[in-house]
Amino acid sequence: MNAAAALFVCTALAYAIATNMLTPLLPSLQQQYGIGPVAALWLTLSTLLGGALFVPSLCRLGDLMGWRKQIIVVALGCLTIGGALAAVSDSLELLIVARVITGVGAASTPMMTGISAQYFTETRRKASVALISSGVFLGAGFGGTLASLLITRPDGFRILFWLTAAVPFAAMIAALLVVPKDPPASAETGGGRRPRALDLPGAIGFIVPVAALVVAFSFSARWGWTSLPFFTLVVGGLVVFMVWTRVERRTRDPLVDISVFFSRPVLIANSASVLGGFLIFASIASTSTIMQLPPLPGVGGLGTSAVKATMLVLPAELMIVWMAPVVAILTRRYGKGIFLTVGPLVQAAGYLLLLVDHSGVGALFLGIVVIGAGTGISCSAWVLVYVDDIAPEHVGRVSAIAPILSQGVGGSISGAIFGAIVTSFAMPKTGLPSAEAFEVFWWVAVGVGIAGSAVGLTYLRSFGRRSTARPEPVPA
Repeated sequence: MNAAAALFVCTALAYAIATNMLTPLLPSLQQQYGIGPVAALWLTLSTLLGGALFVPSLCRLGDLMGWRKQIIVVALGCLTIGGALAAVSDSLELLIVARVITGVGAASTPMMTGISAQYFTETRRKASVALISSGVFLGAGFGGTLASLLITRPDGFRILFWLTAAVPFAAMIAALLVVPKDPPASAETGGGRRPRALDLPGAIGFIVPVAALVVAFSFSARWGWTSLPFFTLVVGGLVVFMVWTRVERRTRDPLVDISVFFSRPVLIANSASVLGGFLIFASIASTSTIMQLPPLPGVGGLGTSAVKATMLVLPAELMIVWMAPVVAILTRRYGKGIFLTVGPLVQAAGYLLLLVDHSGVGALFLGIVVIGAGTGISCSAWVLVYVDDIAPEHVGRVSAIAPILSQGVGGSISGAIFGAIVTSFAMPKTGLPSAEAFEVFWWVAVGVGIAGSAVGLTYLRSFGRRSTARPEPVPA
């Protein structure tokens, strides 16, 4: 089991690097393929949308049929194929297909979470699940750093794609050897019938609102927040989501059990993941941007290179990895509510530090490390809600939605608001973002942190310091 736990963390790291390295590479890819910024943006969205389309259904199969190990192998195979295909691609269309296939690799992390919940002891389960989730955030930093180091080479992006194919391939071989296999699942439901293997309407109904919201917020800077396309996508996505929930409630074998999806613990965890995703991606975007801006009056940039800017993110990511397993183990005694409440407040404190002083690398370093510590506290707590507070047969498919919410919805909203504020507070002559823009954005982040703490307080008031929100068995 120790080998399996180590493999799970490495796999989460490999997936995160593959999916988060693209942003620094966009200028090189635009030049290589002769594409504009809109097409480049679709490259970044294709991975997320590919995951949102396929991952919940794959995780449902893993939970329902006892195929968690098989789904992990398939997911790692998709990461391998996607990376190799991207490395040899000679057209934008083929590269987008490769990135969609890479997105299917997201199925590996919820299936690893499900296996940890099923087979590991409580202490090891909590630490393993927390490390898996923190590995995803750590990979975001490493992915950007690797891309920045190779961005000056003409073939740098192809080297990176080959790397993102080789590591998952090695992990796939290791998974075949060390990951425990689920016992055969019952072929019948409680009513004596075979469950449906695929809930196609549920899968389509889930991807439509996710895609609508992600695309709307990703293109909001270009379209405008009051434009008809933005309004249509947001409202249309919300309407489809409401219809989807009604249909899924009446479906015998739904993609996600709606009673579980809308249970109080899962609603709190989903809300916390969206707000937490906003806060961590806000810190990455804002600090790396202000570091690379020129040190002009009114701008407040530091004039550093892209490599140094991405390196600044790594301490925060390492802080997440260090804090997450410690907090996970502490939840055995103190419960998750206190950490769901305190974590966002620590993140907000990090942004307050940035507001007090952002005039040098040291000040930015201190702020982003505190934000990383808060992320590690809250991230491990909300992920453990999916493991501790719902039945094991739902863990995989429900936890599959968390990264879509944190990285997709939370990250997209963060980027959209950052872009809108930066545009609104641009310097009149140069068009560069003013120092005031960053301060306004950091105040928004402080407000989001306080809102996240209020969400955690809801959990604390509802379930106290219990280690699980599952109903306690009634004594005979």
